[in-house]
Amino acid sequence: MEATALLVLGSMTDRTLVDALFDLGFAPIVRDSMRSALNKLRSERFAAVLVDGDSTDVDVLEFVLNVRDIDEHVPVVVVGGSLDAGDEKALRAHLTRLGTVVLDGSPDQVIAGLEQVLNAEQAQDD
Repeated sequence: MEATALLVLGSMTDRTLVDALFDLGFAPIVRDSMRSALNKLRSERFAAVLVDGDSTDVDVLEFVLNVRDIDEHVPVVVVGGSLDAGDEKALRAHLTRLGTVVLDGSPDQVIAGLEQVLNAEQAQDD
């Protein structure tokens, strides 16, 4: 399987998840800042964008809105985190309306969810 680039915003300190992505043939490109991630998205194509919801330096909703301005079709997946923005339920609803998938759980659950997202995206392209 050829490597597929995934843009990752945040530290992704869970090495198990990053290692699992590599094992599946993905090439995660990690950026610590929103600005750096958005600049990378402007210049390259990615199979998906992963957002580390545990990163305290990330305004998830602002980032997703910016991603949608750049590429409205790229799958965006928020991994874990408390989505600390006041009302988590309302934030999740906004993210869902923007076509974002929020995945919680173990790295295995996140990988399974990510594979579903990418398979659904590939089915739409066919």
